[in-house]
Amino acid sequence: FAQSTFSLGYPPSGGVCAASPSRGFALIDPFTLRCEGWGGDNLPLYYSFGVSRDGWDSASALWTASHSSSSSTIYLQKGIFFVAAKVTDHAGLVSHSTATVLFVNASQVDTNSSNYTYSVGEEEDRVLASVDKALGNQVFLGSTPNLLQVGGAILEDLAVNTDIPLPGGGRRLLASGAAYRMRVRRLLSSKMVQMTSSATPSPPSSSSLVSTLTHLTSTPAELSPSTSLNATSLLSSGAIGSPSSLSEGIVVADNLLQSLSSQPTQYQTTLMLNQLLATMLSLGRERVQSMVPSESPYCVRARHSVFSVQWIEAGWVGKEACRGGQ
Repeated sequence: FAQSTFSLGYPPSGGVCAASPSRGFALIDPFTLRCEGWGGDNLPLYYSFGVSRDGWDSASALWTASHSSSSSTIYLQKGIFFVAAKVTDHAGLVSHSTATVLFVNASQVDTNSSNYTYSVGEEEDRVLASVDKALGNQVFLGSTPNLLQVGGAILEDLAVNTDIPLPGGGRRLLASGAAYRMRVRRLLSSKMVQMTSSATPSPPSSSSLVSTLTHLTSTPAELSPSTSLNATSLLSSGAIGSPSSLSEGIVVADNLLQSLSSQPTQYQTTLMLNQLLATMLSLGRERVQSMVPSESPYCVRARHSVFSVQWIEAGWVGKEACRGGQ
C-alpha cells in the first residue's frame, strides 16, 4: 500500500511584539502595536492583535482581523488594558506573544478651574464631542479598520458602564443614561455609514464591521429610528463575504427586528423589514454552498429567533432537528 508522510513544521517563532506608548488619553492618543523578527516554516505570516481589559484573557479579548501587516494602530477608552498578538502561518499554526499593559487616562477637561461646575447635560456633550472627534479623524483619514476599532472601544465602554471623573472629585455615570447611550450609538452608526458609503468593505473590514454591528445593536431599546436604519443598511452592504457573517449577521438582524416598532412610519418599517429579510436570505444562500450533509439543518440561535438553513429533497415532510450551527 502507498504511504505518505506530511510535516507541517513548527509554529512561528523568534519574534517579539510590543505596544507604544504605554500611557495615553482616551480616544485621543493612538497606541501602535508592532511585531518584529517573526519567522516560520510556512510563509507568509498573518498577524492579529487582541485587547483585554484589566488583565490578559485570550478567550475574551477583542481581536483584530488577521492581516499580513505586522503592525496596527488602536484607540482605547479609559482604563487599564492588556494587548498581545497572535501570529499565524500559512499552514494555520499559531503562536502568541506576551501581553503588554497600557494605561489610558480620561481625556483632559478643557478648564483651569478646579471647582468648575457643569451645567445639566454639559458633561455628556463634552464626552460626545470627544467621541465625535475621534471617529471623525478616522473618517477623514479614510481608515475603515481604525474607525471600526475606535467604534468597538466606545461600545465596549458602554457595555462595562464606565464612569467619568469630574473636576473637584465626584463621578458621573454617563453610560448609565439611556439617552446618552442612544446618542452614542446614533453618532457611531452615522460615521460608519459615512465611511462605508464610498466603497464596499474588504473581507477583513467586513468581518470587523459585522462584529461592531453586533455590539452596536446589542440593546435594541437604545436604538433610535435612524440608528436602526443605518445598521440595517450597513449589515446589508457589509455582511456578505465575511467568514463569520451568518452567525453574527443573524444576531444583528434579530436585534434589529426588535427595534422595528420604533420606526415612525409604516413605510420605514416595511423598508427595514424587507432589507433585513433579504440580507438573511443572502447569508443563508452563501452558507449552504459550503455546508456538508451532516450539518443540515444548520441553525443559528439568536435571543428571539432561530434561523435554519437546510436542503429540501424529494420526500421531505417537515422540519428536522438542528444538527449543525450554534
